[in-house]
Amino acid sequence: MTSAVNFDLNFGLWEKQKYEGYFRVEWLVLKDVPNHVLMKVQLNQKSFPRACDGDEVAYNEVCKMSTPAAAAPKRTVLAYIQDNTGWGFNLVVSNILFWLTGFPIYRDYGYSNVHYNEKGGIASGGEGSGVFVITLVLMLICYLVYFGRMISFLTEKGEIKAD
Repeated sequence: MTSAVNFDLNFGLWEKQKYEGYFRVEWLVLKDVPNHVLMKVQLNQKSFPRACDGDEVAYNEVCKMSTPAAAAPKRTVLAYIQDNTGWGFNLVVSNILFWLTGFPIYRDYGYSNVHYNEKGGIASGGEGSGVFVITLVLMLICYLVYFGRMISFLTEKGEIKAD
């Protein structure tokens, strides 16, 4: 606390309005909202989510940060997608791998070692018949993780927690 309490002012961000008074403090910020909410707040020439842990945050930056944090979006599919771009990328890439490499091999050659080409080899393309299984398992795992995390995110109670 860096100032005396002024009981004529209210802070305005408390969940319950039973608290009264206003005073200046040295802030320790625990980010409890998704990264995209705070991307426009600058701290040391970097967006706030990209700043280093333990950086000292000035009063003006905290004021800029508290407004979007208080108005943070509720749990929606769009909020999940915006805050989980890494897993979204994994899902897209696993689908591309499966549909452009795994599925065409399966479609053209099947998944069997009883069909031989004219030279006695297993006719399964340049990557081999295992490419179908590997890319299929990769894609299914990405779907399970991505949508499992989404269901958990959407059904969890309380405020949005940052990863």
